[in-house]
Amino acid sequence: MALTGRIARLKAANILCILTFDEWLVVFSNVNSYYASTARALLNLGAQILIVGGKRKESLIINMRVLSGIFYKNRYSSWM
Repeated sequence: MALTGRIARLKAANILCILTFDEWLVVFSNVNSYYASTARALLNLGAQILIVGGKRKESLIINMRVLSGIFYKNRYSSWM
């Protein structure tokens, strides 16, 4: 991975917002690039539900990840 990608991941890990929702660990972060790569890295750090966002030009980019166990356990729930 390029140096800029590693820096983006480390910055995202530094500026997290962590919430608990029932038994789930929900993490939010803001980055300027490498959205998907950063999201995967933060899941590997322990997040269960992850939302990484950022601004590109005049658009808002959001990348969401959920651990597969949580998704399949709750895919027929009323909240989805």
